[in-house]
Amino acid sequence: MPNNENNLSIRKNIKFICFGLLLAALSGPGQTFYISFFSADIRAAFDLSIGGFNSFYSLATLASAALLVFTGSFIDTKPLRAYAVAAVGGVGLSCLFMSQISSLIALVFVFTALRHFGQGLCMHTASTSIARTFRANRGKALSLVQMGQPLSEMIFPTLAVALTLWFGWQQGWAVLGLAFIFIGVPIIVWLAGSEPRRATDDDIDDQNSASRREILKDWRFYAILPFYMTSAMLLTVLFLNQQILAEERGWSVGALAAAFTFFAIMRVPASLLSGLCVDKFSARRIFPLTCVPFLLALLFLLFSRNITDGLFAYLIPYIYMGMIGMHVGTRVTIGGSIWPELYGTKHLGSIRALTYSVLVFSTAAGPVLAGLMLDQGWGYDSLLWASLIYVVLSLPLLLFALNRFPKTRPKNPALKARP
Repeated sequence: MPNNENNLSIRKNIKFICFGLLLAALSGPGQTFYISFFSADIRAAFDLSIGGFNSFYSLATLASAALLVFTGSFIDTKPLRAYAVAAVGGVGLSCLFMSQISSLIALVFVFTALRHFGQGLCMHTASTSIARTFRANRGKALSLVQMGQPLSEMIFPTLAVALTLWFGWQQGWAVLGLAFIFIGVPIIVWLAGSEPRRATDDDIDDQNSASRREILKDWRFYAILPFYMTSAMLLTVLFLNQQILAEERGWSVGALAAAFTFFAIMRVPASLLSGLCVDKFSARRIFPLTCVPFLLALLFLLFSRNITDGLFAYLIPYIYMGMIGMHVGTRVTIGGSIWPELYGTKHLGSIRALTYSVLVFSTAAGPVLAGLMLDQGWGYDSLLWASLIYVVLSLPLLLFALNRFPKTRPKNPALKARP
C-alpha cells in the first residue's frame, strides 16, 4: 500500500518531530552566530585582520558547500539514523579539533568541518527528513522543527561566554565536543528510531517529483535563487561582524548576547504562524512576504543610529534583533516548504543539498566583500545599505519566476512552465 502522507498526524509522530528539532538545535556550533563570539580570540591568536579572518572563514565555507553537494544527496538512499549520527558526531569531533588548532591550515580545516556538519548536514537532515515525511501538515511540522534553531540561539551564545570564562576559549570547545559525542549522539540514535515508513514510488508526490538534473535546466530555479539566498548570505555578513556593530553603537558584548536571546524568542511565534499559513495558503504565495521584517529591521537600525540616550536607545538592539528573529522564523519555515511544493519530494535530499550548497556559497561570498569594505574604513551602515538594496532588487525576479509555475503542480514540473 502506498504511504498516504496526508494521514500522518503530528501528534502521533511527535517523537520524530523532536528528532528534527534536536538536530536543528545541535547545528549551533557550526552557525555563524556561535563562531562569531570567538572571532576576537581567534584573530588575536593568529594575528589576523578582520578581512583576513573573514577570508579564511569564507574559504572554509566554500569548501563545506562543495562537500555538501556530494554528501547531502546520501539522505535519499542511506538509513536516516546513520546519516544523523554522522552529522552530530561530526560536529562533536570538529569541536574537539578546534580545541587543538595551532596553525592557519588547521583553522581552515576546522571551520570547514564545523560549517559542513553543523550548518550543513544537521540542518539539511532536520529539514529534509521532515519535509519529505509530511505533506498536508508540512508547514506545521517544519515550523515545530525550526524551534530547534531559536533554542540553539538562546543557549549557545550564553554557553560560549560561559565556557570561555570557565575553561578558556579553546578548552571550552573541547568540553562542548565531548558533550556532543557522549550525550547528543545517543539521544539522536534513540529519536531516529521513530521515523515513519518512507514514501514509495507509487505516491502521488513522488510521481510529481523533478530530479536535480531537471531543475538545473529550469530557468525559474535560477530566478528564485537570488531572493532565496538573502537571509543566509546577508545575515552571515551582519552577524559575523556584529562586534563591529557593538563597538560603533556602544553596545556591550553582554547586551548583544541578550539581544540574541530576544532574537531567538521572536523566531518562535513567527515560525509557528508561518507554518499555519503555509498549510493554508501555500509557501509559494507567501514566500515573497518573508522579506518585510528584514527590510524593516535594516531601516530601523539605520535611522536609529543617532539615538544614544534614554530607554529607547537601550532597547534598540532588542527591537532590531526581534525583527530579524521574525524574519528568520518565517523564512526558514516557508523556505523549507518551497522546494517540495514546486519540485516534489522523491529527490528532495539531492535538491536540498544543492540549494543548501548555494546558500553556503552565498555565505562565503558576502564576508569577503564585507571584510574588504570594513578594512577600507567603511562603517557597519554600509553593510546595512548594501543588504537593503540587494533584497529590493531580488524581489521582482522572484515574483516573476513564481508566477510562471502552474497553480497545480504537474507531473515533471521542471519541464512545464506557463507560456
